[in-house]
Amino acid sequence: VRRLPAAPHIVVPHMGWNDLVIDHDHPVLAGLQTGDHAYFVHSYHFKVTHPAQRLAHVDYAGDVTAIIGRDTMVGTQFHPEADAVGMSLHLQTPEKKKTVVENHGEQKWQSMIYHLNDPDKIMYTHQQIIPNFLNLAVAELQLAQAS
Repeated sequence: VRRLPAAPHIVVPHMGWNDLVIDHDHPVLAGLQTGDHAYFVHSYHFKVTHPAQRLAHVDYAGDVTAIIGRDTMVGTQFHPEADAVGMSLHLQTPEKKKTVVENHGEQKWQSMIYHLNDPDKIMYTHQQIIPNFLNLAVAELQLAQAS
């Protein structure tokens, strides 16, 4: 795990939407494709040791691992479980809005609120990754019980 590089055009922590680049197929990624969006809030990124385990990445001043996995283990750098409605309500509280505006500007805050309601953004990844993961887990449990 490494800290994102500091640079004039790179804001750390990284808060924003990025287009996923699918590197390797995995059942959890069913229905997702390169260009689909994920929302990130992070200051660090994971450097994979085995490139085949990097399932997807994004470009944020270079490649940043977005999803790693092998077999039935999967990890994401973003939050596929995030609740768009809850996040929107949280970001609209006076103290959170103030924090975001002070650190990233009013335009960034407005963009975050706008995109939380975009069905092609957080709601889409939430509706794809979580059910895929649960279906994979159930299938593996059924297989284990059958043997």
